[in-house]
Amino acid sequence: MKTLTFLTVFLVSINLNAQVFAPDDAVWYYTYDPEVTLDDGYQKIEVVGDTLINDRMCKILQRTNIGYSYWDLVYYEIDAGKIFIYEEDSVVYFKKDSLFHVLYDFSASEGDSFYSLSLYSSCNEPFLVEIDSITTIDFDGVSLRKFHIEDDYYLEKIGYPDYMFKFQIPCGPVTGPHYPGPLRCYSDNEVGNLSTNVVSSCDYITSLNQVTQNQILFKIYPNPSLTRESIRIEIFDDRIAGFAIYNSLGQKVRNFNIIGEIRTSVSIKNPGSYIICFTNKNDNILGRDKILIK
Repeated sequence: MKTLTFLTVFLVSINLNAQVFAPDDAVWYYTYDPEVTLDDGYQKIEVVGDTLINDRMCKILQRTNIGYSYWDLVYYEIDAGKIFIYEEDSVVYFKKDSLFHVLYDFSASEGDSFYSLSLYSSCNEPFLVEIDSITTIDFDGVSLRKFHIEDDYYLEKIGYPDYMFKFQIPCGPVTGPHYPGPLRCYSDNEVGNLSTNVVSSCDYITSLNQVTQNQILFKIYPNPSLTRESIRIEIFDDRIAGFAIYNSLGQKVRNFNIIGEIRTSVSIKNPGSYIICFTNKNDNILGRDKILIK
């Protein structure tokens, strides 16, 4: 697996060959954001074919959510829908409802701007994308332009680093069990496999080994438990600095700092299913488990 290394160089006078966005073999992997979902997994976007729409030859991008649900305790692979895009004069358009909208402008120069639109149905207000500057990243002999926009950017061939489609402007973040982002990997035949090192491999799901891993990290008992009982937790790994409890809506209901403790107990008064997430001192999730309160 190659590692995507960003080398920033300001453009003075450089001619870059036009890069085709979404070639036939292109694949993107976006990890689930642990800040807003309790599932482990990723969304895979891949080019699966071509189709003619309104006399335009469009690429078909298939989205698939692949992961593990801590609520249902099952692995899944879910069709997340298709997206239709086309490129003309280095401008990439995507179809939303019955219209095409600008997704990326790879012909833009510093100071240029264009209007774009979120993919999601609840976000229908166009937002302005202004190009502050253009630099390059060099990777394994491949030069890709980096278009800086305020505190964000998009890359030739790859797009935005968080997700292919901008969805936090202007109507707020999308939440749910299949919240994709940031980018794990991108690949095509020209550049090979590029990794951002978010995870160890593009299709990695931590829960594939979670049961064994949990036994090494912690023990929760009794589980199931009654509302009048205290849940006892034993910590076996000194990397664990705290844990949080989430309800079935994904809302954090309690948070604990346990640095230096090896045993603790908690009480949950409301019956239902909960997820306990154990984190290190940097708030990275080390393990999680489902508990049932009767």
